[in-house]
Amino acid sequence: MKVALISDVHGNAPALQAVLADAEAQGVEAVWFLGDVLGYGPLPVSCIRRLDRWRPPVWLMGNHDLAGIRIWETGQEQPSGIGRLVPTPGDEWRIILWHVAQLRVGLTTERWQQLAAAPTWTMAAEGVYVAHGAIRSPDPRAAQNVSGDGNSYIQPGSPALDETLDNLEALSGQGDRPWLLVVGHTHRVGLCRVGWEKPRQPTWREGPQLPVNTHEPIALDSAEGEMIVLSPGSAGYPRSLRGDPRAAYAVVDLDGRRAWFRRVAYDVREAWAAMVHPPRDLHDAAARWAEAVQAERAVDESGMHREDAS
Repeated sequence: MKVALISDVHGNAPALQAVLADAEAQGVEAVWFLGDVLGYGPLPVSCIRRLDRWRPPVWLMGNHDLAGIRIWETGQEQPSGIGRLVPTPGDEWRIILWHVAQLRVGLTTERWQQLAAAPTWTMAAEGVYVAHGAIRSPDPRAAQNVSGDGNSYIQPGSPALDETLDNLEALSGQGDRPWLLVVGHTHRVGLCRVGWEKPRQPTWREGPQLPVNTHEPIALDSAEGEMIVLSPGSAGYPRSLRGDPRAAYAVVDLDGRRAWFRRVAYDVREAWAAMVHPPRDLHDAAARWAEAVQAERAVDESGMHREDAS
């Protein structure tokens, strides 16, 4: 099965649209979303709707997502512990507040509850684990798995990888060790081979060291006693944003154990334009949109279609 690995969309709907179109062209059969639909960009509701069309069997919780959920559920702008998820005060936190306001009007209660129930990591297939950050706790709901302070980033030089392997071994048992771990959170494209036995010496390839947009796949053939770690990068807010803003994601053939890294161009100006806030005094216009939503619900409940009404 070919799967699109999409992470860290961060409200960038134009980038996500381009990624999903490219993924479809690559013949993927499913989308796995690795978390962080909130933060940085302007259009979180649009991103959720676009992802929902693919009905992802894997949907993870990112640190920005968890910050938004805690703000929503507590009714507080700075609930306890939020500073360990996103810096407060600062732009990242203010954007989360803006996104929560959008979610309140853009999501149904049922969809919100589904979003709030997402885990930070899970076993996505036999021998395959996925995590937004690291697996620092065996509890997939634990905030420490996605902390924004650097301790949950799986990347070169990070102790989070060692901690994650220890927990994976405890979770899976020595005889059922996974062959692949897919991670987000770092916004960096990377591939790593690491042995289970200590002292572990991971071998990383990142960015320019990896082929991008090629037909030839990268073999994910781990040796006995090894695991592969794959980081697809960020679809909506890559670390190279100011140098190469193209969206990043990856495609994996789980049966053939092959991968392709993809970078996709999109209309960056469209995303930038959506960051411009409307005036604060548009109460009448906002009220008309609220009335339109109520009218849409009434039409849906009555079973009447616009074509019939015309």
